[in-house]
Amino acid sequence: MSFVAGLAYSQRFLDSLPILLPRPAPHAPIRAITAHHFAKIRHKHITSDVPDNVLFPFLHGLEGDNHAQNHFFSKNGLPVPVPAYRGLIWVLCDDDDDLLPLNNEEDEDEDIDIDDDLLFLENANPSIPTVSNAAPTHNNVNSSRPMSIHSGHSGVDSMLSSSPDSLFSQSVVSLETAATSIHSSPSCSSLPTASSSKPPLTSHLLTSTFHPSELIIDTQDGPQFIPPIVPKGISLRNFGIQVPIYATLSDIVIYSPKGLTRPAFALAQRFKLAIESKREQRLKSCPSHLDTSNLLTYNVFVVSDPFSTFETHYPDLISIASNGTLLNHISFPVREMTEMRELTHASEIHPGVLVGNSGDVPMWQKGDSDSPFDWNVNNPDGYDICVECYDQAPYPHAQLLKQAEEHLAALDALWATGYSSLSSPFFSPSAAPPRPPPNANTIIHFSFPSAPPSRAETIPQLTPFISFLQSVLHRPRRCKVLIYSHDGYTESSILALTLLMAEKRCSLPEAYLELQVVRGRSFFVHQWDLGILRRIEAKYARSGGEGREKEKAGREKGSNGPDKWGSWAGAFMGRNHHTTHAGGHGLSSSIPTTPSSEFGQPHQAQTQTTTQNTSQRRARAQTSPLLPALIDHTSWFNDDRFDGSFPSRVLPFLYLGNLNHASNAYMLHALGITHVVSVGECALVPPVGENVPVSGSGSTATNSAQTFDSKENGTSGDEYQYVLPTTSSGKNKQVGSLWREEKEGRIKVLDIKGVCDDGIDSLRPAFASICAWIDKARMEGGKVLVHCRVGVSRSATVTIAYVMKHLGISLVDAYLIVRSRRLSVLIQPNMRLLYNLCGWEVELARSRVYGHHHNVDDDDEEPWLKVLDESERAVQKNLNKSLNWPFLAREVHLLNEKYLH
Repeated sequence: MSFVAGLAYSQRFLDSLPILLPRPAPHAPIRAITAHHFAKIRHKHITSDVPDNVLFPFLHGLEGDNHAQNHFFSKNGLPVPVPAYRGLIWVLCDDDDDLLPLNNEEDEDEDIDIDDDLLFLENANPSIPTVSNAAPTHNNVNSSRPMSIHSGHSGVDSMLSSSPDSLFSQSVVSLETAATSIHSSPSCSSLPTASSSKPPLTSHLLTSTFHPSELIIDTQDGPQFIPPIVPKGISLRNFGIQVPIYATLSDIVIYSPKGLTRPAFALAQRFKLAIESKREQRLKSCPSHLDTSNLLTYNVFVVSDPFSTFETHYPDLISIASNGTLLNHISFPVREMTEMRELTHASEIHPGVLVGNSGDVPMWQKGDSDSPFDWNVNNPDGYDICVECYDQAPYPHAQLLKQAEEHLAALDALWATGYSSLSSPFFSPSAAPPRPPPNANTIIHFSFPSAPPSRAETIPQLTPFISFLQSVLHRPRRCKVLIYSHDGYTESSILALTLLMAEKRCSLPEAYLELQVVRGRSFFVHQWDLGILRRIEAKYARSGGEGREKEKAGREKGSNGPDKWGSWAGAFMGRNHHTTHAGGHGLSSSIPTTPSSEFGQPHQAQTQTTTQNTSQRRARAQTSPLLPALIDHTSWFNDDRFDGSFPSRVLPFLYLGNLNHASNAYMLHALGITHVVSVGECALVPPVGENVPVSGSGSTATNSAQTFDSKENGTSGDEYQYVLPTTSSGKNKQVGSLWREEKEGRIKVLDIKGVCDDGIDSLRPAFASICAWIDKARMEGGKVLVHCRVGVSRSATVTIAYVMKHLGISLVDAYLIVRSRRLSVLIQPNMRLLYNLCGWEVELARSRVYGHHHNVDDDDEEPWLKVLDESERAVQKNLNKSLNWPFLAREVHLLNEKYLH
């Protein structure tokens, strides 16, 4: 037998284990292990850090009948052999009566003698038969209101229109993903029934646990592993088939609430039959040129200790306790929602105007005071007006706006009258202090379309409402307005930008930078919405800077941007951070109304630094004066490569984007980006007319578009030709060039070559050097853009790797943070790259403990019989949130499904 990757037991350890059921050679018997043995085996498995070329490309599903997929990943047309790899999967025996659904009361203790349950082993047949071939709910609260104003659609319609399905469009998958759409393989199921659901949560769960129904089925020929269904075509993201494939390469551990019970032993028998059947199938189908001696014999173990032993001695391994308490459990959808809510929590974009998500809307609860000015309990942020933006919402009409004005006047009069009645008879109502914010049940609620059509008649339709908002912002007692949407960053963007242009009399590009840079508010605009924004700009923007200077003089000092980002990062660095409060979703657009309490939903990479460090600090202030004097904000905004949105801000100094973002150098300067990491896609393309050395000669090429060979310049299979944009008059536009900015020392570039998004190339060797380069840029005061072609796979992988290192968090946490901050573009690292991150997580955990990458001594003859030393226990603690590969792949698959259908 050649080298075996993954788990490797010493013979002494195996010989020390009790045999529950012997099997003839070459099959392994069923053995019993203790909870201590399992903890050590699991630790060895989690920290094994097996190179990706051991399991890939096999995990792409190359045992199936997808000939296109098999041919793409095979070498010289030959089948890919089964890896000599031993993994580990642990399975809960869910036939035991002790399992509790979550939220149920703890079962009464049952005094069952475990020895009585083990008597069946004495009479067990020593042979096994021969192996043959939550819809959201909405609380409608009736409360007294000073005025009822109705504007059309209900919040339920809004919620439906802003569901994740409407944010993305399904696309056919290819090796080269297309921009701003979902980039994934067609969803595939790991089960023959095409069911993608997983069993409901129960008690007594260890982390990364599987249920039997996810792995094996009973057939006429006996128990079999569930065959993976490989989608047609070539796919790099078959996360849905990882569980059934990985299970056939793994030892199986069975555990149950009561330990070694009859149902647990019966389940172990079923898995033993399935393992032996799979081995026989592989022997029969193995091509003659492959060595069948590499086919491993996999083990089945049964944990003899009850679950209470894990609760007592290994609490870090528990996901859900015996009483149903969630310990190390993580729900990917819930965490994704939480991260999105944190990102889009209400923040001020202009004095009196905030943009947020549905969770920021004040709600009146049953039992709250009906007093219109008792605002502390249910309207702590003090909003007067809430505007919900959703698709096809009606514009607020004139009668509605009149009622709103009367409502505000009535509140002012009521406050003045009530205050004067408590004062002397000679007290004048005009001398009353400004009225306080209203109770949640007296807030005015409007609706506004998230994507107004780009037509001339649209401007007269929206102008009255914008004028109304401006008027309430300049009342003697300024009203506080919340603009919100389901997601908090896409559907509210047009209204937010419009109000900024109207209030500040600024251009559209300036409004973009006010939101993103000055106010620190991330947002997303679809390219097709630029038309209506241009029309709005033409109405509100004014030539010259008089209006803007006046606004600047009256602007309140400071902004929420830096505080918001600093507090968010502090959540992972041990500092207190701002916590968002639960809020509503799907508000009725009636005014006022009460919102609901639900919130909707193997080539080694080479790195090279193309410029030298010319300064100790690469701040924006140092690079700006070097730009040509005639360049203004319209240059980057009118660039054909600008698609309406900025790259995604993941950390205050770290952006994730695509090739167009990297190529638009003036936009990079506008955002303060001073460093660029190009992952497999070279953005250093000389503009037309530049004197560029021709490869292989000493001459230069001028006045022609320069074409770069993909193999030499890392453009991942396609030639990339840069053509200088022109205006309608035929003259060249003034556009930015990253090639020129890097050449002149204004932007530093790290070009990662030889990494294609093909499921073959690996990024793992480059993680450490890339992270060090980004760290150096951060310490110099710079901001970094990481990009590939689309910004969803290779660059997303690098960004996740850096977030893991910088914040000291798990892969799962970093993945969900980056995913939520990519805004309306779904990150999709291919399977091999996501597997790279699993190994990176282990490397980081060891480096935190040992100071460098450290391997456990595999030469120890008795590693399973010893207690983990202090250092390895520290490593284990660092990895207590880590998930094994099949469990992680399944969760990613299920999380993506809701966007792909």
